[in-house]
Amino acid sequence: MEELRINTTACFEYLAPEISAEASQPTLHPPAAPTQSQPLPMPSTLLLLLLLLLQLPAYNQDVSHWNCSPQQRIWMKMELQSMGLWPGPVPVRNPLKMVSLWRGPPQPELIDSVYDFPCAKYFQLHPFFIWKPENDNLMGRLRNNYTLPCIDGCAQPQIASAGVGRPRVIVGTTGQYYLLSSRLCCKVCRKRWYADNPSWLEKLPKRFTNLLPAVLTYKKAICKSVLDELRRSGKSPTDTAKQITELMHLKYERADLAYLLSCKNIMDGEEGKYDQKTITQFLRQETKPAPFGEYGDSDGWNGISVSAHYLTDCMSTNTSRAPDAWMTSDAIAAQATSGDVLNTCASRSNFNANMLIKLDLHFFILYLLLLYLLIFTLFNKILFTLFTSTLFCYLYIICFV
Repeated sequence: MEELRINTTACFEYLAPEISAEASQPTLHPPAAPTQSQPLPMPSTLLLLLLLLLQLPAYNQDVSHWNCSPQQRIWMKMELQSMGLWPGPVPVRNPLKMVSLWRGPPQPELIDSVYDFPCAKYFQLHPFFIWKPENDNLMGRLRNNYTLPCIDGCAQPQIASAGVGRPRVIVGTTGQYYLLSSRLCCKVCRKRWYADNPSWLEKLPKRFTNLLPAVLTYKKAICKSVLDELRRSGKSPTDTAKQITELMHLKYERADLAYLLSCKNIMDGEEGKYDQKTITQFLRQETKPAPFGEYGDSDGWNGISVSAHYLTDCMSTNTSRAPDAWMTSDAIAAQATSGDVLNTCASRSNFNANMLIKLDLHFFILYLLLLYLLIFTLFNKILFTLFTSTLFCYLYIICFV
């Protein structure tokens, strides 16, 4: 990985395709006269070819519009290239199909900066989640020959990738991360949309949306862990927003501390605190490490803020669109283990479609056990009452008769 200590202009130059601007050298031989069998192209034809080239999907233009820091763009692009999800490189072979959709940043303390101070950009990277349902190499097993629907409801949709997509910042209980969703298109109706569109996600089976780590709306997105924390703790959205904001600032401060400690490690080695002095201080021009930057710097940490209104809106939207998301564990277990369940296991080549599996037998056994305990307790109370009354009668007769 090359040095990330660059400005925004240099980032765009890195992400843009390399175009040679060198002029061709004039030939030393006289030009041949044009013949009738090879006519020169007309200006209108050249203009048409230029327009067709401009209409091709430009992946680098998508990257330039990503709403994140420059170093975040470079790192996410390099991760996609290493996984074979970027146009051009050969897909990575993975025989065991052990692929994680989560991509974590490299450990910045382990990067060897040779003689220079560690770059602060390495400490300002956030993890991201890849969401590309159309990719066969990545999510083919989850799709399992399922035909992805069109957002407009085409009868025979043909969904394909129409670009690298965009990242979307997500608020979580452990900090912020990005959801990198691909851009899709239908070859039948020519409609284009992003894979995180809520209208399209509602058309997918539940196994797809269950894989997503966040709840998405048209304008907002929030991690499922935040909604779980709201339900578990019973706190108000205002208190939860303050808690999440404090945790996110704490993570920023720890990254800043890790950067300063890494710089101090180099300076201690130069001063001979590890039994041997290094000469790296004579090879670099900087005598002090560069500032880490503020929390909200767009070209640095690029932190976001969370408000109580934001949490309330996301929570109300999620409750109205998915009421079963707020069911308790007992209700979910009762819904999944009661009634008649049709055995339609896709892993079996032959199965009886009329075979029913009864899953409520354990509830009947539990009912019998409770009934036995109730009768046993009542019988013991009756025996105790009879015994005490009989004993009282005997004592009365002995004493007074």
